[in-house]
Amino acid sequence: MTDLKFDQVNGSVIKVDNEAAIAISNNPMFHGKTKHFKIKYYFLREVQCCKEIILVHCKTDDQLVDILTKAFPKVRFEDLREKIGVCIKRGKEKC
Repeated sequence: MTDLKFDQVNGSVIKVDNEAAIAISNNPMFHGKTKHFKIKYYFLREVQCCKEIILVHCKTDDQLVDILTKAFPKVRFEDLREKIGVCIKRGKEKC
């Protein structure tokens, strides 16, 4: 935020559907239980300790961004599309 010339008063809330990622960032002792540890978890732990971000668990069903990154069956795709407020107009149909 500093690079964009904004003052960040509170941490940014990031919704995560991976409970293991949250546990790893919260508990340094949990790191020993991971076989292949990724650098991103170190970064998450660091910025969370500095209160720059706050990781919050979000159910997979509520991850709206998945519509942009994954292929879904038609019903699930339409459900996510409706939740983010995108619709398709055909002829004189209303959204």
